[in-house]
Amino acid sequence: MLNYGNLNDVEFEYLCQDIMQEKLGVEIHRFAVGCDGGIDLCDNVHTKNVIVQVKHYHKSNVEQLMSSLKKELKKVKALNPKHYYICCSKSLTPMKIEEIYNLFSDFMDSPSNVVTLDDIDSFLISEENINV
Repeated sequence: MLNYGNLNDVEFEYLCQDIMQEKLGVEIHRFAVGCDGGIDLCDNVHTKNVIVQVKHYHKSNVEQLMSSLKKELKKVKALNPKHYYICCSKSLTPMKIEEIYNLFSDFMDSPSNVVTLDDIDSFLISEENINV
């Protein structure tokens, strides 16, 4: 497993932006640090078809991550994106991934919309993604 502990929240967000652009094949935009209204990254600032929420919870426990995600639900419902993704710096059990997916299932195609630390590792060590 790669070490993401030396990345701050903004640096981890940049990494997730690069990864999601490659995975989705669309340009993903970042925004200034601050109150984001539930949008860390998105494909289009007007239509917001694809929204990515980044959670750099490397030093936190899974319950703290879950608590934070539950607070995002109201914002996501108001935004009503076609595709919603969560990128987090935690390894999660299949049950936790399913729990997150169930929370946001109206906006996610499948549990694979929850991008975990293990998914990020797999993506980055793949030779086809050396450019990232």
